[in-house]
Amino acid sequence: MEALGCEWAGLLLLQCVAAQVLVADRTVSLAFGNSSRFSSALWLKPAHCLFEDWLGSAADKTLANRETAVVRIEVMKAGDATGMVYQSASVYPIPHCDFLFSEPSTLSDAPYRLGPELRCVSPRVNQSCVSQIFPGQAYRVRYAVSSTDKVIVVTPWSEPLWTRGEVMDNQSLSLNFSRSGGMIALAVLISLAMVTLVIMAILTVIKQHM
Repeated sequence: MEALGCEWAGLLLLQCVAAQVLVADRTVSLAFGNSSRFSSALWLKPAHCLFEDWLGSAADKTLANRETAVVRIEVMKAGDATGMVYQSASVYPIPHCDFLFSEPSTLSDAPYRLGPELRCVSPRVNQSCVSQIFPGQAYRVRYAVSSTDKVIVVTPWSEPLWTRGEVMDNQSLSLNFSRSGGMIALAVLISLAMVTLVIMAILTVIKQHM
């Protein structure tokens, strides 16, 4: 992919623009803070105005249009020495762009889901082309806008974004189940007590009339 070579080689931004691949000064972040973190998925803010960044710098604006362009999520495992790059299975349409504020103050477009399954961008020898999002793992993420499978603009790689740890999630789940089970047991005991009282009251009335 041309965009990958452009950034990885450390070329200047002007050189990337000249090659019709723009490295935009935008960052990828979680859509709703810590509530966007799960053991096997991350929810990310849409790629607001990324297409417009390219449109404002492109020498040939006919290379892509909003209707046919799509946003792809690219991801690397933080600390992975192999540099393997994966993509999320889903692609997304070009999102809304607020020209006054660059990014909407509220999340007007649906967030992007990263995970649970990823596929590799460029297969390497003896390495699997499919991977999973794992609990307690850090990932670096970027967006790439492409048209007819040609990348036109990418973001820089994000800071490491962490999934929730499996132990933490299981503890939370167990706690919820324990609370639910306790509430059910309490409700059953109360119901039995009420039934017993009703039966005793009926028996008392019957004895009084015998």
